[in-house]
Amino acid sequence: MRPGLRTTGGPDPREVEPLNAARTPIPRQQDPGDRGITPRRKRWFPSIPWGASLGVGLGLDLGLPTSAAGPPAPIRDTILVFSTRVDVTLDGVSQARGQPALAALRAQFQAMYRAWHAWNPGPLVQINQALTAGRWATPPPGILALITRLQQIYRESDGRFNPAIGHLIALWGFHSDQWAHGQPPPAPGDPRPGGGTSRDG
Repeated sequence: MRPGLRTTGGPDPREVEPLNAARTPIPRQQDPGDRGITPRRKRWFPSIPWGASLGVGLGLDLGLPTSAAGPPAPIRDTILVFSTRVDVTLDGVSQARGQPALAALRAQFQAMYRAWHAWNPGPLVQINQALTAGRWATPPPGILALITRLQQIYRESDGRFNPAIGHLIALWGFHSDQWAHGQPPPAPGDPRPGGGTSRDG
């Protein structure tokens, strides 16, 4: 039996292909928006189901109060996470309700950042290291659900979405907090220092 992921819910192991395998997908985008929460821009970040994660998971109560003076001014915040910027706007929400909601949202983003980080120590890195070494790994429930979903989307997209290019991305120098500009190492047999194929023949 080949190495894989072992679940904690029963005695029989459940094999899940490693995230670094060639057939692991990337989560597809989902529509944002949850009772006034409007992320304006997300880049380089797998989207999450906002309705489930923010409304139910955080238990946010963003009731829209009314008053004679009109609705409250929008509350805006910027969250730096996953090497990008997430702009959040809460419309029609009072400061008393909006600020705790923003704090909870920021905390959840930071938790996902630590759990899903590609090279800093965390659950996903530990799982990838174990699978690369040919060992079994027992992921946390959230990570197991993520990998299972990735496999499903990979199959549905016929391989067009595939995050199992971590080693290739690392060759370009992106798996570092301080990116070193340059090219990846040359392929075996390539005499040129930069690798690739010369157009001059």
